[in-house]
Amino acid sequence: MRRPVVVLLCAAIVLGLATGALGDLSDEQFNALKKRINAGIVKSPSSVKSDILDMAKDNSARAAKFFININRKALDNMDTVAVIQQALSSMGSDDARSAIITNTPKAPDYRMRIILLEVCQRFAGSDVVTAMTACLSDRQEKVAITAARALGEKGSLGAIEALIKQMEKLSKKKQTGTRFYSDIRIALEKITGQRDLIEAQDWRNWFNANKDKIVPGTPGADGRVGTAKPMVGEAKTVSFFGIQIDSRRIIFVIDVSGSMKIADPPPENWVPDKDLGKGKGTTVKEDDPTLKKKKEKERKRMKDDKIWKKERQRIVRTKKELIRVLKALQGTVKFNIISFSDEIRSFAKGLQKATSSTRSKAIKWVEKLSADGLTFTDDALREAFKDGRAYPDRKRGGDSKNGKGPKTSSGSPSRSSSKGGEADTIILLSDGAPTHMGGEGRAEWGGHQDSQAIIDAIFAWLAKENKFRKIVIHTLGFSGANFEFMQKLAKETGGTFREIP
Repeated sequence: MRRPVVVLLCAAIVLGLATGALGDLSDEQFNALKKRINAGIVKSPSSVKSDILDMAKDNSARAAKFFININRKALDNMDTVAVIQQALSSMGSDDARSAIITNTPKAPDYRMRIILLEVCQRFAGSDVVTAMTACLSDRQEKVAITAARALGEKGSLGAIEALIKQMEKLSKKKQTGTRFYSDIRIALEKITGQRDLIEAQDWRNWFNANKDKIVPGTPGADGRVGTAKPMVGEAKTVSFFGIQIDSRRIIFVIDVSGSMKIADPPPENWVPDKDLGKGKGTTVKEDDPTLKKKKEKERKRMKDDKIWKKERQRIVRTKKELIRVLKALQGTVKFNIISFSDEIRSFAKGLQKATSSTRSKAIKWVEKLSADGLTFTDDALREAFKDGRAYPDRKRGGDSKNGKGPKTSSGSPSRSSSKGGEADTIILLSDGAPTHMGGEGRAEWGGHQDSQAIIDAIFAWLAKENKFRKIVIHTLGFSGANFEFMQKLAKETGGTFREIP
């Protein structure tokens, strides 16, 4: 009498194992959801959010694969993208996990590969590291950069060899000054705690000597183990107010609001520039006693007549430093400059190759910058993201926000030479809080009365706009800038914040 019961029990176990890959929903329920989601994506992607979350309850390989191969139109809607990532992250069965990990390097759309890399960060195991390291060679650099950052955040010791190999490949291609190379180096620093290794050969030598005794690194206070350093093999690598330029596709976003006329008191070792505006430095080392005595006398004179008020104007210092950087840019770099107050101006239409001619035109453009107006940081960032796209014939100019926003204009050259890659790095310099109102400033407002609302809007916009672009934003702030905002902006994009003294 017990044999039928045993047979039925075995059948149930077999059926359970078989349906484990199918999930908790019946075939009828699953197919109905699939049909509604596919139809909804074509008509209105935002209408299928609840259906996507319901399908995630299936907690199965079939559900994971459905999301991974979903109609690409769904990935054009950032609200839908967020729900898909939430759905994938919620599925914890072994079958779903396996499907996600296996498909991370080979999902058909690069945006889905980025989503899967971010989902995989919550998984443990050598199979996860294998999938992530495979993405280091992805044909889309944004995917490869996401993989490097994810491996760094996970602290995966098993990824060190693959990261070094990728550095070696980039080195052979003479791409050591690129954003990707820098991200790999930062990932290695986070994993190992090694701060002084720069080039691929340095890392290879260290790894060969220490592979059996490596312990995870300890990130610094800013979340990064080390700071960007100049590559030994790139003698002309340059920094902008201490921020290392480790990109070949960069946009400088420069605040030229009225407060940039402020002159900051000089530091103790400061002496005046005899050639104001010609790109020379403003600090000296005073090891020579004779020189020290001379400089002390000069400093006293400067205190009396306040000459420093001109040289130490923020706009003057910024222009001088930017001109110095432009002169030093290598021909492999593409760049643009955006100035902002309550008017947004661009040097050119898109990224420009740093030829001698283009750099000369850019320097003349910078020399004409003057400080006036409010601090439309949000519009400047939006313009930088538009400007940084690889669309060489994109039309520019006119007013934004239905005619109520700032005007945008550009200088020469008239045509963009951005074809071949969009911007991957932005350096934002400012001395104030974002505002469209100005007026009284208070700490509790984060600047002006409208500053906090603008800041919140910036981060909400950035979460969507930079989801798949992975642009690094470095931030530089003079006294009076909202440092909390600038630090967060840099941290959330993988950049660095620095205060300008």
